[in-house]
Amino acid sequence: MDNTQLLIRHNGISIYEEASGKVYYTKENHVSVVVLAKSGDQLLLIRQYRAAVDDYVIQLPGGGVGEEEDQESAARREMMEETGCTCGKLHYLGKLYPASWRCNEIAHVYYTG
Repeated sequence: MDNTQLLIRHNGISIYEEASGKVYYTKENHVSVVVLAKSGDQLLLIRQYRAAVDDYVIQLPGGGVGEEEDQESAARREMMEETGCTCGKLHYLGKLYPASWRCNEIAHVYYTG
């Protein structure tokens, strides 16, 4: 992180600029979950409006993990909140960094059939 400047820190998010001009941010609470859910031969996806792109996007159900919450509970909660469906047995598939060039968020991926 040589020659990296902190631009602003607000609500648990820090925005930095590298010497090259590239901007990225880090989140204090950077853990999220997504659920890949299959019913028969169909995958369950959601459509949500996202202000950052000013459009509706298609994505997997998921979201943040609360401080007092474990990842599997968060996956079940997000699935219910976003789809109205409950999860069966959850299988942990691993983690991914959905936008590693832009932020430190980690998404833990679960599968339910």
